[in-house]
This record gives sequence, C-alpha cells and structure tokens, in this order.
Amino acid sequence: MRRMSLFRCLLGVVTFIFTSNLLAAEFNSNWIVNSQQLQALIQQQAKVVYVVKKPGDKPVDVVPGTDARRTIPWMPKNDKDSFAIRVFSDTLTYPGGKKYPKAMPNAEQWTASMQRLGINNGDLVIAVGNREFSARFAKTVAEYGGHAVVYNDAGNDNLLVPFALADKVSGDLVKGDFATSTEDAAPLSLDSTVGLGVDGNNQFWDIRNSAYPHGEKTKSYVYAQGTLAKASNALKFTDLLDESGAWYKSADEVSDILLSHFGDPKAQGNMQHVIVCDSEGLSNIVMWSARSLGYDNVFVLAGGLHEFTMNAENHKYVAVIK
Repeated sequence: MRRMSLFRCLLGVVTFIFTSNLLAAEFNSNWIVNSQQLQALIQQQAKVVYVVKKPGDKPVDVVPGTDARRTIPWMPKNDKDSFAIRVFSDTLTYPGGKKYPKAMPNAEQWTASMQRLGINNGDLVIAVGNREFSARFAKTVAEYGGHAVVYNDAGNDNLLVPFALADKVSGDLVKGDFATSTEDAAPLSLDSTVGLGVDGNNQFWDIRNSAYPHGEKTKSYVYAQGTLAKASNALKFTDLLDESGAWYKSADEVSDILLSHFGDPKAQGNMQHVIVCDSEGLSNIVMWSARSLGYDNVFVLAGGLHEFTMNAENHKYVAVIK
C-alpha cells in the first residue's frame, strides 16, 4: 500500500455540491472531474464553460450537446473590455510601458461576465480547456462565491470531440442571474513579510522553471521585493503533470510529491505555503491539487509576480478561499 493510501482513507469521501456522491477521479476533491462525472454533472444541469486564450478564439474540443458559445477568454480585447478571466490594470505600471492582462476583474465585471455566459447563482460550472486558464477561471469563480470544477481526463472515454463536429445549439444564450459575493474569500495578511523581514510561518514556493528568475521573461524586477527573496524553486507545476504534459499525474504520485515538499498535511502547525508564479494561473494548479489532498494551508500570491512587484498595495495579501 502506498504511503498516502491510509491517509486518504482517513480523509473520507468529499462529495460535490449539487451532486449525489460523485467523486473526483484524481484527487477525491471538488476541483477535478473525469468523463463519467462530467456526464453525470451535465445531466444535473451543470454548465460547461470553454476557456480559451484570446477573444474570438474557438474551443479546440467540446462536449457534445453543450453550448460552445459559452466561451470566455483569458485576455480581454482591449483596455476597456472586461469580459475575460483577467483584465488590464488601471493602476499598475510595468517596465518599458508594457501592459499585461494580469489584473483580476472586480466584482461588477465578474458578475457581468457570468451573466453574459448564462450562469446563475447556484450553478455548478465545469471549465474545459487549457489547464492553466481553466484553473485560474475556477479559482476566480470560487473567489466570487460560485462553484466550479475543471474537466481533466486522458482516458479512452474522454468525451471531447473536435469543435467542427460539435452539435449546434439553437436559440439565444439566455442571460444569467449570477451576482458576485466575496463572503467565501478573504485576504491573508502578509504585512510581517513585506520588505526584508520574512515570517517563519510563511514559506514561498516559486513554481516556475528554475531559469526564470534570471530569464528574459521576468527579468530581475520580479525579485525586487524582499518578501520573495527566499522563494524556493524546488517545486514546479510541471512536476504534477504526466510525461505528455497534457494531463495530471495520479493522486498517489502527486501526493508523494507534495508530501516531500510540504510535509505531512496533518502536521503543518501554523505553516502557510504561498505558491508563486507570473500571473497566478499555474500556481492555482498546485494550490487546487494540494487542497484536494488535504493541505488547507496552501494559498496563491494574489495577482502573481507581475501585480505583486508593480504595486506596493499588493504586497500585503495573498489570495485566500475559505
């Protein structure tokens, strides 16, 4: 028996909201679902949202019988567009005047986006698409009081078919009645770690490739703040993916990896693990996986390194989902 098998048995069975004892295939959680669970959730009126990179992009693969028009991009069309998972910030300034769509939409913007997609309060949303964008979408939904899971299944029963073969849904996409709520989310203060002081209870994990801190992509400015000076590169998000890089490793394998980095989830004490990446997308994959396996003390640096380093007001908090 693998070392974590007994632990997972002790954890018990976690069920989905609005489902009847449906279990996530990989992590016994309410984050990731396989084909069988996807079918069952759709039968119970869950809504599939297709996550793409740019406005106007079509999903590559879709689930037959779902509405492929229910699509949201990661990036907005322009500075004024807010229909996206991330938007341009009105307050951040970047080196060389560059702009990145890294900011989180505000409550009003997210409400409008969900309503445009036909999402109602109480709906369970299933994100399908790029794993990074889907994880970021699911976390944003949760932060604003909604319920979302991510579809991930590399098996032979994968339900996805090419977009060109998708069923066409007739009629208009009816506007939803979704309204954001921040009751399920709260900021975790990092005041004691700002500047050169490092709180011993906060451990930072930079999950990007170890070459990134000095690479052309992020340059040295991302480490200008002392808070992240000691961030570890020992854990990478790719450690959690299979050899193809397209799907996640088994729960046992992920469990062993996280155990070797974070330690026993039942012996964490006051430790808080803060996962760091450029724009909060990849770090969500690690956070959700860790929480799915019993680590409720794993959080995400709000906005990622770009927002954190460009605006001192962001240096006080990480994103917390209760």
